[in-house]
Amino acid sequence: MTTMQRYSSGELELLRVLAYGDDSGFKPTSSKECRPSYIARRKVEAERWKAWDERHKVEDDAMWATFIKDMDAENAVEIPTVVEATGEKPEEVDAPPHPLIGECIGADVATLVEVKRESPLLPPVADSAPIKGAVASDYRFPACRFSTGSGVNFREALEALTKVFNVTKDYGRVRDEFCSISLALNEQGLWAPSYRSQPRLSPFAKKTPANLMLHKDHLIIDAHWLWSKQSTAMFSGKYERLLDSAMSFDFDKASEYAAEDWTSDYRAGEHLCLPSEVQWQLCTTKSKGHIEQYRALVDGTHSGKARTPARICAVKRTVATWARINHRVRGEEQAYTDLWLSREMLGVKAAAKEIAELAGFMRGRAPLDASTVRNKLKGLDGRLRMVK
Repeated sequence: MTTMQRYSSGELELLRVLAYGDDSGFKPTSSKECRPSYIARRKVEAERWKAWDERHKVEDDAMWATFIKDMDAENAVEIPTVVEATGEKPEEVDAPPHPLIGECIGADVATLVEVKRESPLLPPVADSAPIKGAVASDYRFPACRFSTGSGVNFREALEALTKVFNVTKDYGRVRDEFCSISLALNEQGLWAPSYRSQPRLSPFAKKTPANLMLHKDHLIIDAHWLWSKQSTAMFSGKYERLLDSAMSFDFDKASEYAAEDWTSDYRAGEHLCLPSEVQWQLCTTKSKGHIEQYRALVDGTHSGKARTPARICAVKRTVATWARINHRVRGEEQAYTDLWLSREMLGVKAAAKEIAELAGFMRGRAPLDASTVRNKLKGLDGRLRMVK
């Protein structure tokens, strides 16, 4: 058993906290992690880690790989073969397992074979002023890919990366793996980019290099989703073939597209001519109207000092009360709220099939059949009328 496999994700985070004194993201996952004797033992290991780190100024991933070997030299991590999503076999090089993905999905499959990894660590992502697109001729999407047949649990891996980003606010630390996992999820075609647990920008993010990098990566991930889903979007001009699913996805052309200084309304509504139901699937490529509508439904809105609660809150309370008295609803609460949300986003006249598809994209699952959707919404509407 390797060192990485011996420690839980909570234990690895505790090591980092003890070594560097940053407890902003640490939450004990068990009572064992709160005991003084346990913390004392881990602190000794953390001090060893910190001392080792100060002696060896190397890249983050390489540091972790070497640290694991120092701690458990008799065990070697096997590096599997990973093929780029484009179908072209890259030049194989040894690449260390990503430390935090390794804990989540198993160190034996947490390795990316990379064609190029030249991007330095970027400054932390900060929150403040509105972000706008800007042309950056040196921008390139990461040239590393996960194979969808590699056995990796991409959902768990993405959630693990997001936790790292939320604590560190350092997008450069997770960028290559985030982009690779996002493309693999696109190819699976179940979990739409808009609803994934992933690094995101706040509505008031500063226009920093790291923020612009994340914004453009989201645009390319959205475009790749449209390409892989064979959407009927209408590109024009020099990007007219970018979404042609009969051709391989052109990442160089996509990088140029992402660097265009366009407003979100123009990009989604005029240049791509995306239907409203398609925009709901995308993380960044959607109009301001879509963004504001979703915020009112899920997050609530502010008008001066007054705040309007999210509309979905009342629905969740109704469903929770309903589930207490009806065993058929118990365990299906999320399905009911997802269907309600999908209908509100698409409009009351939307077909049950369209509502089912969007609700499926929210959770990364196959859609329910139309008759089931109609029955669930009919029952939910009855309960909502009763509480008014």
